Amino acid sequence: MYGLGAAMAYPTWSALFTRHIDRGREAIEWGSYHMLTDLAGAAAASMGGLIAGLYGFESVFVVASVIALFGCATLLIIREDPSLLRN
Repeated sequence: MYGLGAAMAYPTWSALFTRHIDRGREAIEWGSYHMLTDLAGAAAASMGGLIAGLYGFESVFVVASVIALFGCATLLIIREDPSLLRN
């Protein structure tokens, strides 16, 4: 299921991101995006390992599920009022 969702999401995200980056700064903005997402992935893996070591793997799945539900709820709220994304 994750692979199917990712296969649909990544090309769309890439197109939207590319459409809204500043002309002449594509490399910096794509590089920053990938650096931050990779660092966040490494931090998440470290935190997951720490939680699993302290509380067991079941706790990792509970925490990941809560974070995923929070992210989904955030997207649904933004969908209803896209102006929330503006500064």
